[in-house]
Amino acid sequence: MNTEDPINRPTPPADASDTHDFTPEDFDFTEERRPRHAERRRPQSAWIGGAVLILIGIFFLLQNFTPFNLNNWWALFILIPAFTSLAGAWSAFQVDGRFSRRVASSLVGVIFFTGLCLVFLLNLDFGQIWPFALIAGGLMLLASALLPD
Repeated sequence: MNTEDPINRPTPPADASDTHDFTPEDFDFTEERRPRHAERRRPQSAWIGGAVLILIGIFFLLQNFTPFNLNNWWALFILIPAFTSLAGAWSAFQVDGRFSRRVASSLVGVIFFTGLCLVFLLNLDFGQIWPFALIAGGLMLLASALLPD
């Protein structure tokens, strides 16, 4: 009379009348948990936040000590998802061991958010550069068609 918990793991018998003998290997889930646990422990958010703070600090220093003026400094916060996509591309590359579809789609996100940030930072006219969005979409479709999973 074995019961199972919500994660479908075997539990020890409730009474001695159960004839199944459990071994320690029945409850050893460390090998199957190890890759997922290592992935969660990576401090990706720490280096992303650090990189964004460094970039913002550099731009403020440039404003204070040079004639460089950045009116739309708030657009630097658009780089946060760009760095997050970059971290996702790097971890997908490490897991897959090659340039795969997951890596390519994450890199398209990096290009999109970085381009959007540059549009706002440099006060570019989006009406003139919108074809780049079509090119990025085409690159993503090509990558999904040509690259292995």
